[in-house]
Amino acid sequence: MVLNSCYKCDAFQSVEWLTTRCRRDWVQIPGEDMDACKCIVPSRHGGILNSRRATNPLVWERVKFEQISVFERGRIVGLREAGLSYRAAAARVQRNSSTIMRVSKQWTDEGRTARKSVSGPRNVTSAREDRRLVRMAQTDCTAFSRQLAAQWSTATRVSLCASSIRRRLLQRGLRARIPLYRIPLTQNHRRLRLHWAKVHRSWRADWQQVVFSDKSRFNWWHHDGRIRVRLYAGERRIPECIIELHSGRTPGVMVWGAIAYHG
Repeated sequence: MVLNSCYKCDAFQSVEWLTTRCRRDWVQIPGEDMDACKCIVPSRHGGILNSRRATNPLVWERVKFEQISVFERGRIVGLREAGLSYRAAAARVQRNSSTIMRVSKQWTDEGRTARKSVSGPRNVTSAREDRRLVRMAQTDCTAFSRQLAAQWSTATRVSLCASSIRRRLLQRGLRARIPLYRIPLTQNHRRLRLHWAKVHRSWRADWQQVVFSDKSRFNWWHHDGRIRVRLYAGERRIPECIIELHSGRTPGVMVWGAIAYHG
């Protein structure tokens, strides 16, 4: 619909007058005599179109689309049952007349005011294939989503993007987390550490004479451990998902800190 008459704001009777005559998404407004004019025209989808003068004599602008809430749908039904016409109800809720007719017809024919559930695109994988994907991620918990997508394409001949892989795994509860790091320990190392912990677990004031220290190492030639593992909640300490960190000599910077009871 193209309006070709004078478009000063006082040329229209009301916004409701435009509501009953606007039947398209966009309205063309010429720029003559619109230095201080801002016409607000409701569209047929319930959005609002703003037309303002700019360098281009024809200005097109569309406000963000807004869905009709369940409360507003119920209000429309109530206004119609109260005897208001489509035009009067549209003026009351500031919506298009066609929107009022659609909501009212939905209530009359189907007896509901809620929007229909949107099915969205169909999933490429089935539930069985999703379980297979989860097993692949559990077999190699450090594999990136792109690596899993490549493995999936090779095994099934079906292309699946990395974002779909992440979404499927998140739906199954597998989330990429920062792994725990440890130095390689033998069984004898573990036995000695456990014995030391049992001997010192009854200490109280003796810990005031101990200095606690820790270090952080920044590598120069390879990553600093930005690896993620896919885990369920509560599985961070399982041995398969803990990465061993060797303490051998490699180029890097070591930052060391210490703390004690007295400072």
